[in-house]
Amino acid sequence: VQPGGDNRPEGSPMRVGHHHHFNWQKARSDRWRRLSAALLGGDHYVNHLTAVLNLDWGHQSKAEKVREGFLQPGFDNYVWPAIMQIRPRIVCALTNPVWQTIEPTIRRLAVASPPSFPSSILVSRQPILFQLPNASFTSILLKAHNHPSQPFLSRKHIQMLGEACTWFLTACPSQVGSASASHPTL
Repeated sequence: VQPGGDNRPEGSPMRVGHHHHFNWQKARSDRWRRLSAALLGGDHYVNHLTAVLNLDWGHQSKAEKVREGFLQPGFDNYVWPAIMQIRPRIVCALTNPVWQTIEPTIRRLAVASPPSFPSSILVSRQPILFQLPNASFTSILLKAHNHPSQPFLSRKHIQMLGEACTWFLTACPSQVGSASASHPTL
């Protein structure tokens, strides 16, 4: 674990794919892979279409250990520019502090008349459908029930997030030929 904060080290830019293979202890890696596969619709997408964008580079898996003052600058200076470049369809906040940090920006981009989210899919927060500036597609912000580095993210929670993404991709199909429209962000 690194100290985090303002002095983010150079040399590990935020990007999609190949560098995130979740090579940690088995139980933790398995939860991350299951969550990513559920969000993407299959395990074969995980290594190519996943981006993990930390608001604070200290890589704390416990939200209470991240200093609150690190979150907004991390979002403004690093994560939001990466989201604007990656242009994901699916964004999943993994902790409540992350949701609280990014939700106001995403809420300003919410689509005017979103399709009604099914009450049968039990997610921890009401998803927000939004459209990035100059995007021809709709994206979704979801909140994971728990962080995948913690043992409390159950298979049922992961299944519900997968069902939410399946509903979203059916209710809000992307424009044909929009390659960047498929990138999810955790």
